[in-house]
Formats: sequence, structure tokens, C-alpha cells
Amino acid sequence: MCAVWLRSVRPNNIHQRLKKCGFQEGGEGHVNIDFSKYATAFLLQARETHRLTQRAVNQMVSGVQQYQAALLEHLKHQMSNMIETHSGDLGQLKSDVMGVFDQFNDPFSQIATTHLQDKKIKELLQPVEPEMIISKNTGIWS
Repeated sequence: MCAVWLRSVRPNNIHQRLKKCGFQEGGEGHVNIDFSKYATAFLLQARETHRLTQRAVNQMVSGVQQYQAALLEHLKHQMSNMIETHSGDLGQLKSDVMGVFDQFNDPFSQIATTHLQDKKIKELLQPVEPEMIISKNTGIWS
């Protein structure tokens, strides 16, 4: 719900809408994000829109936490490698760090539709397709 707002924001309204979504402006032009509020709104919307059980909501939370942990670990690794190979030029380091984020690909774009989800599941997980096998023919005789 906040994401939709933020996509269509005019520059003069952005600070008001950010505050409504749980984003607060910090010092030096930084934006502090209340991730807890955003996550709660996401779960509430999903639960109410799709009438999810509490078990389904808990599984969503667990899945998002696992995804977040993997993403952060990947970013830490990239940042660590970048800092180790840093030549001392802070401008270049900042540019390289921003490049990591610019190159980030949204993994959900590859599974945004039912068709893409089915295709990706078959590609990655190779599920067993059900097959009907008739083992014995029985008939009713009158």
C-alpha cells in the first residue's frame, strides 16, 4: 500500500507520504525507515486480502526472514570484498558501493506471474509430475 503511494508521488508531497508510510527523514538527507511498520502493513494486507490462516502468515514471515538473511549475507560478502580491494580513493569506493546496489536484480521479477512461477519451479526444483498408471482392469459382469 505504501509502495503504490511512493511510485506515484510528486516531489513536493514525498515527505508527507513517507511519514504516513513509516519513513522518517533523518539528518543529512537520510531517510530512516520503520521496517517493522512496513512489514506489519504488508502482512496485514496479505492476511486480510487473501484470508490467510495464522499458520500461512507465520510461514510467510519465516520465508521473508530467510530471504532477508541470505540477501544481507550476500551484500556483506560483496561489501567486504570491495573494502579489501579498495585503493584509498573514497570517491571510487562510494561509486563502487553504489554500483553494487545499482546492479541488484529483483529475484521476484522472474516469478511475478503464475506462468513464470510454474516455469521457474519446474526449472529449479524439477518436481515429479503425476502420472496415472492402470495396474489392473476390473469389470462388472452381469
